[in-house]
Amino acid sequence: MEPQQPKKGPNEMYCSSCGAVVKKRAEICPECGVATDGAAVGVSPTTESSSSGIATGGSSSNETKYLVGGVISGLVGFVFLPIIFGPISLYCGYTVYQNHDETKGIALMAWGGASLVVGMAVGALILA
Repeated sequence: MEPQQPKKGPNEMYCSSCGAVVKKRAEICPECGVATDGAAVGVSPTTESSSSGIATGGSSSNETKYLVGGVISGLVGFVFLPIIFGPISLYCGYTVYQNHDETKGIALMAWGGASLVVGMAVGALILA
């Protein structure tokens, strides 16, 4: 019976040398110190070609849905129920960060956080 290989997440890949799970953007494997394939070829955060030739990674249509939903939730959160729509925008950003594009996800999480904080502050000023 062969030992099971650890499962990788959506922003991870297997080291070509030792088989350890490493981040797609890692330049070297933290386990064996060998340069990773992702650093050599410049792996895109949304797609990666595995050794079998099958594309892996998140769907761009799902990414677009989360991006649009997050931006709209953030906009609504600035003026109406920020305690509801701010966290929705944060969730959309986190999902984009984990499964698609880290940079866009961070930007969307910042947008959701700003929506939550500014919307709550404006609400407090209006009600005070």
